[in-house]
Amino acid sequence: MIGMYGNVLTSARLTYRLLAEKDKASLRKILADAENTLPAGFAPVEDEDDFENFWEKLTASDTSVALLLDEKLIGYMHFNRYIFLAEPFCNEKNISLGIILGKEYSGKGYGTEAITFFTEYLFSFCDNVFGDCFEENISSLRMFEKSGYVFYEKYEMYFVGLDKMKSVVSNVKSRPR
Repeated sequence: MIGMYGNVLTSARLTYRLLAEKDKASLRKILADAENTLPAGFAPVEDEDDFENFWEKLTASDTSVALLLDEKLIGYMHFNRYIFLAEPFCNEKNISLGIILGKEYSGKGYGTEAITFFTEYLFSFCDNVFGDCFEENISSLRMFEKSGYVFYEKYEMYFVGLDKMKSVVSNVKSRPR
């Protein structure tokens, strides 16, 4: 779906490739910290079995990309098909993206760089890219705005990993036509 098999891409400061076995230890550390996971809608991984289950789901479809700074894993992005049944996006190819950065890398522009770069890359595969985040996650809202995304809608959703309803803001960037 995202054409990353065997590919390595680079932006100004970051390198991107599919998540690999060698990323597991670094990712486990990122996902063990609630400051990294709760804003993304899930609880931190608690033990090795929890992490292995998460890893299997995350890497099963080869749509999760390592974000590397000087060969060090600082986070990841994941992508999914985004299906609409109504206009204006129902007859178009849509992808959603999510991003998690280790807390020590937040606020330094890495997320904006990754989203901006990867959105342009994804336009060779799709018409629209969606990025959703919690309404109270101001840094993520700003990150999408800086990357050229615009507000699409707000909705309520129950998050099993958090055991609560949350307000989610959906942002979109469309391929220039």
